[in-house]
Amino acid sequence: MQSSSSLLKNSCETSQSDIVIQLASNNLAIGFSSNSIAVRLKNPGCKIVPLEVTLSRPIYYVTHKDMLNYPTVHSFTDFIKDRFQPDKPIL
Repeated sequence: MQSSSSLLKNSCETSQSDIVIQLASNNLAIGFSSNSIAVRLKNPGCKIVPLEVTLSRPIYYVTHKDMLNYPTVHSFTDFIKDRFQPDKPIL
């Protein structure tokens, strides 16, 4: 049995939640997901462990610069800016 201080030797990233659940169910991985996805895809081989730590990271949405003036895109941009970044300019 390896010490708990051993370094991670292999890592894999995927956005496919069903793959993460399958790997975790077979004791091949640990993964992170939203509660709704974890509950929907849960199987008997998995345990959902809620994290008490709030994780944050920057995210961006990307659109063609000419699309910023389209009413739907403009409306979405305004919503995001007003709701989450009231003091930051849109790049």
